[in-house]
Amino acid sequence: RKLQQSVRQTLEKESRDTQYRGAVRETELLSRATEKETAVFSELCKTPAAARHWADAAQSVSDRTRHGQAVNLDPAALILDTFLKLETCAKACAHI
Repeated sequence: RKLQQSVRQTLEKESRDTQYRGAVRETELLSRATEKETAVFSELCKTPAAARHWADAAQSVSDRTRHGQAVNLDPAALILDTFLKLETCAKACAHI
C-alpha cells in the first residue's frame, strides 16, 4: 500500500513537472511567434487604412472558413479561397 502511494505521488509529481515544462515551452513559442507576427504586420500594414483592410480580410477568411467547414466544403477549396482572398487584399493594400 505504501509502495502504491509512493508510486502514485511520484507519477503525479512527474505529471505536474511535464505540464509545467509544456506550458513554459508553449509560452516561449508564442512569444517568438508574436515577435515575428509584429514584424510581418509592420511590413504589411504601413498605414492605418492598410491595417483595417488586413483586419477585415482576416475576419472574412475566418468567417468563410468556419462556414465552409460547417457545410462540409472541400478543404482544398477553402485553402485556395483563403489564398485568393489574401492575394486580393495584398494587391489592394499595395495601392493604399
